[in-house]
Amino acid sequence: MNPESRDALSRALLPTRLNGEQAAILLGLAAHAIPTLVAVRLLRPVRPAGHNAVKYFATVELLRLREDPTWFAKATEAMSGHGVHKRSRRGLGRPKGASTGCRKRTGASPGSPRSTREIA
Repeated sequence: MNPESRDALSRALLPTRLNGEQAAILLGLAAHAIPTLVAVRLLRPVRPAGHNAVKYFATVELLRLREDPTWFAKATEAMSGHGVHKRSRRGLGRPKGASTGCRKRTGASPGSPRSTREIA
């Protein structure tokens, strides 16, 4: 975290909008949780922004969410379930019957070049 973000949040009067890193600090979350919460629509930027654009969040809305235990329960559930869902969409789970990369011994003597074969 850069010192400017911490300085902005230590003032008596907070800015009206915060970037993702500052929003994470204010909510007490990790910075990598903010894009997840935006993706599952539990956190909304001030205005729609492009995929790679900096997103800003209304401070008054973040302060309201910070005090809401129901929202925190939903956010925690979303953060824990989002990674599992994302990995399954990418197909990172091993398909059924796929090779594990292990080799199986055949009847030849151990150490000989023909003693192993790929499991298909």
